[in-house]
Amino acid sequence: MIDKLKLIMKDITLEKCKGVMRSLQFKDKELHSFILNKCKEYNNKNTTQTIYWLVNNITQKPICIRCNKREATWYNYLEGYDTMCGNCSAYVRSRETMKERYGVESPAHMEGYKDKIGKHERHNHKEKCQKSLEEKYGSIENFFEQRKEKVKQANLEKFGETHYLKTQEGKDRVRKNLQEKYGAEVTNVMHLKEVREKVSNSYRNEEFLNYVKNYIDGKGFNLLSEYKNALSNLKIKCKKCGTIIETIWNNFQQNEHFSCKICNPLQGIRSWDELEIYKYVKENLSFSDAINGAKIFQNEKTELDIYIPSINKAIEYCGLRYHSSGGFNAPGGTDPNYHLNKLNKCKEKNIRLITIFEDEFILKKKVVFSKIKLFLGNDIDIIKIRAEECELKIISFDEKSNFLEKYHLQGDKISTINIGLFSNNLLVSVMTFSKIFDKINIYCLFY
Repeated sequence: MIDKLKLIMKDITLEKCKGVMRSLQFKDKELHSFILNKCKEYNNKNTTQTIYWLVNNITQKPICIRCNKREATWYNYLEGYDTMCGNCSAYVRSRETMKERYGVESPAHMEGYKDKIGKHERHNHKEKCQKSLEEKYGSIENFFEQRKEKVKQANLEKFGETHYLKTQEGKDRVRKNLQEKYGAEVTNVMHLKEVREKVSNSYRNEEFLNYVKNYIDGKGFNLLSEYKNALSNLKIKCKKCGTIIETIWNNFQQNEHFSCKICNPLQGIRSWDELEIYKYVKENLSFSDAINGAKIFQNEKTELDIYIPSINKAIEYCGLRYHSSGGFNAPGGTDPNYHLNKLNKCKEKNIRLITIFEDEFILKKKVVFSKIKLFLGNDIDIIKIRAEECELKIISFDEKSNFLEKYHLQGDKISTINIGLFSNNLLVSVMTFSKIFDKINIYCLFY
């Protein structure tokens, strides 16, 4: 059959190539059927390509010799395949044309080109894009939010999930890739000890250590001790007064108001976060009698960070480093019951006390302010909803995650059963359960 085909195609012209299959359909049905079967076998719908393969003893499409990824470009039966794909061929041709005309392979190599481009107004691409996005969406943040929602919607329509990796197919694919690469059956690369060590070591390289040193220097301090990790003690020296301060990298980097207490006496021993909460209570919530650092316990150094005598309520702000038992400069020293004792003393004086932790305030400031407002009874603009007017429904994973991330201090949590309380189709409360522990994981209200 192939010899017969070679004989037919020996002296064929480009015009006659187009009518070969139609001609064989009437003159040689057996050869016609043979070619169609080979098309199915090679999974190639192009009959002219299949004939070319049979005549030239090819069984698959050739790959580009330059990129080794894409298929080489097909022309016709007489010319066959190019040695490169369309992209690589266009790239090489453009380079050859530039070299022939200007003696260089790229415009960027031409003398004075970069200066000319830099001065040209239309090449201020970044500023132009930002301006365009702001005009269309109001702000760049709105653009990213809308794009994020659009991607989620597209994924829901295509995969039934907001992200491909949430599908079973996606999870299996990740597991398979990690199995092939690391030889371990895990769904998250950070579950592997070698990867965790690699990430940890990456923060101890010379480049990162220089970043730490330059960052501290830029804040007006000199680094005196060696950086080990984010939670190890660092000794820094104030450039103005020479005061030596001991802190940790996480605290120094995350606290944008970090300063020397000698050079900034107005701050005293109060953290900027504590002062921000005090200002919110006194000015935003109109509690003019609020006291910062109230000493209400006789013959004791213990004080309340924020105390409102008119309603007998208090707020304690706990920096994670300074309020840990045995932590650096911890107010309770090594006493693990320091905060419990303070709470009990407040109960004796009929004072309601709540505690806010540093990580909660940094990560969920809006939620913290909302809880403070509710705690202090300044709830004029809070709508009260009757339970009997609400409806219980099982909610999706995404509904639960979005609600908890927005309104719960601890954020989202893994759960198997998620129940939502709806008022006029508005989700106002969420409760999650885990089959593993057979108990309530999270209970969160909308306010």
